[in-house]
Amino acid sequence: MGQQDTLAERLAALAASYAAQLPATIKTMEKLAGTAPTDAIALRDLGASAHKLAGSAGTFGLQDVSDCARRLEAACLAMGEAASREAADEVQRIFAELKAIAADQAGKAGSTGHTQSAETGTILGDADTAVQHRVRLALSNGEETHRLREALHRHGFETVALPAPGIAPQPVLAVLADLNTSNEEDGEAEVEEAEKPPVIYFGPSGTDGELSARLDAVRRGGAAFLPAPVDIVDLLRVLNKLGEFHTDEPSRILIVDDDPASAAYVRLVLEKAGMVAHVVEDVANLEKELDVFVPDLFLFDLYLPDCTGAELAQVIGQDDRYASIPVVFLSGEDEPNRQLEALLAGGAAFLQKPVRGTTLLPLVRNLTRRSRRLRGVAFKDPVSGLYNHTHLKMQLDHETSRAARDQRHLTYVTFAIDHFSAFNALHGYPAGDMVLRYLAAAVTARIRRTDACGRLAGSRFGLVLPGATGAQAEDLLHDIRATLAGLEVVPGRGAGGLTLSCGGAEFGDGKDARTLVEAAEEALVMARKAGGDRVVHPTEGS
Repeated sequence: MGQQDTLAERLAALAASYAAQLPATIKTMEKLAGTAPTDAIALRDLGASAHKLAGSAGTFGLQDVSDCARRLEAACLAMGEAASREAADEVQRIFAELKAIAADQAGKAGSTGHTQSAETGTILGDADTAVQHRVRLALSNGEETHRLREALHRHGFETVALPAPGIAPQPVLAVLADLNTSNEEDGEAEVEEAEKPPVIYFGPSGTDGELSARLDAVRRGGAAFLPAPVDIVDLLRVLNKLGEFHTDEPSRILIVDDDPASAAYVRLVLEKAGMVAHVVEDVANLEKELDVFVPDLFLFDLYLPDCTGAELAQVIGQDDRYASIPVVFLSGEDEPNRQLEALLAGGAAFLQKPVRGTTLLPLVRNLTRRSRRLRGVAFKDPVSGLYNHTHLKMQLDHETSRAARDQRHLTYVTFAIDHFSAFNALHGYPAGDMVLRYLAAAVTARIRRTDACGRLAGSRFGLVLPGATGAQAEDLLHDIRATLAGLEVVPGRGAGGLTLSCGGAEFGDGKDARTLVEAAEEALVMARKAGGDRVVHPTEGS
C-alpha cells in the first residue's frame, strides 16, 4: 500500500506542477493568438500548441481545458484553409474561452492541491510477478496428474493443487487443465482478469477431434494446446516459452515526446509497472541516445518540432538494428486518416491522448513480449530452440566484458552427447532430434534467465553462466546428466544409454571470450578421452 501511496503522491506532484505551469503556457499562446490573424506561422504554431495542450491537459484530468484546446486547434486549421474575418474572430473567441477555463482550473488546483480526477487508482497496473517454476495442476485424470507431477519435479518445477474454496490461489507460471475441466475448476475464477495465469489445455489428438479441441481451447482463452497423452518434451517447451514472459529483465521503453509533462506522466506509469522508461525530448539527440539505450519498444508523439512521428518511424524502420522494434504512437490526433497514415508509416498501434494505463500497459507488455520473441527466433537453432552459435558467441562476448568490468565470476561450459552418431544410426534422425529437444528443454528449465545456452553443432552445446563459479556449474551439469540418463527414447524400452561429456573454464586474468572457449573445448576433449560420461571441473580444463 505504501508503494501505491508514494506513486499517488508522485502523480499528484506531477499534476500540481503541470497546473502551476499552465498560466505560462497560456501566456505563450496568447502572444501567438495576438498575431495569428495576420501571421501564418503564428497561426500554425498556435494550432500546434493547442494540439499539445489538448493531450497533456486531458492526461492530468483537466478535461474542460483539453476539450477547449481541441476546438481551438480545429479553428486554427479551418482559418489556415480559408482565411476570413469570421474565422479569425472564431479563433479569438475560443482562445478567450480557453484562457478563462485554464485560469479557473489552475486556481482550483492551487487551492486544493490537486487537479480534476487523473484516475490515479485505475490507470496503473502492478508489475509482473516473476513465477518461473510453479505450475498448477487442474486435471481430471488422477493417473495423468501423477505422471506429469513426477516428470515436472524431475525438471525442477514445483506443482500445486487447486486451492480450497475461499483461499486465494498461489501465483503460478501456468495452469495445466484438460478440456473436461470447467472454467471454475481451474482455480482462477475469482482472480482479476489481468492477473490470471495462462492455461495450457490438454485434449484429444488425431484428425477427427484435434482441430475441434484446439478451437475449444482458443475459445476458453488458452495460451496453448497439447494433445493427450502429453509429451513431456512438448510441455517443457511451452512452459519455457511462457517463462520468457516472466523474465527478470524489465521491458525497455523509449519515449520521444517534446511535451515534458506528458512524457513524465507516461514514464511514471511505465516505471510503476516495472519497466525501464527513457525520455528523449529533442529528436536530434535520438541517435546518440540509442547508442546507450536499446529499447524493446518506441513510444512516439505524432507531432514533433522538426519532424513527424510517422517520419521518424520510417527512419527507424530503415535501420536494421531497430527495424524489428515496434513503434506505438501517442497523440491527441483524432482524425482517422492521419492515424492510418501513421500506422502505414510503420506504427504497430495508435493511442489517442489522454491515454490511461489500463490501455497502455497491456498493449506495451504484449508488444514487447512479441518483439523479444520475434527477435529471439532469428537467434534460435530450429531443432533445439536454443540460441544458435552466432548469438551465443555474442552473449559470451557481452558477459566477458561485464565480468571484466564488474570483477564478477563467469563460467563457460561446452557439453556434448556421447556417441550421438551411433545413436542416430540405431534409432534414426527423428529420434535424435527428439533427444536434442528434450536436452534443450531440460537445460532451459534448470538455468537462470541471465544464463544463455546454445547449440554449437550436432550434439555440442555451449552454456554461458554469469556470476557462477566452476563448482556451481559442475553441480548444474551433474543434474542435467542425470536427467538425460533417465530419458526413455522409446516408451517402455529404457533410457537408451545416453550420456554427456562436459568441460568448461572460469573467467580470470588474461582471459577473453576466445581463450575461455578454447579452455572449455580443451576440458571437453579431456572428458571424452577419459571415457565420457563425466564432468571435467572448469578449473581443471583452464
